[in-house]
Amino acid sequence: MIALPMGITFSKHAAQPGCWIYDFRYILLGSLGRVVLTVLPDGAHTHVSGELAENPEMAITTGRQEIFEPIGRKIADRLEQAFAHRADVPPQSMLPSSLSST
Repeated sequence: MIALPMGITFSKHAAQPGCWIYDFRYILLGSLGRVVLTVLPDGAHTHVSGELAENPEMAITTGRQEIFEPIGRKIADRLEQAFAHRADVPPQSMLPSSLSST
């Protein structure tokens, strides 16, 4: 489980079979970004990407990046560690179902 900073929430939904999206919001800045997990065609690997909610013309984007980037990196690192230690488990069964807010 990954502890989220106070005021940050997330929602999870399936975009399509084998693709999960975790949308992150911060009470003060609104949407921060999302982490997208996509099972690759070989069924043995999962692509993890982080997408910052940004508007280049708004200074608030910098604040979002400062908050979201460490969260996205922590999730990616945890998933990499989990996949490395559990190569015999299909990727679909290792998709995170929960995080925690602290």
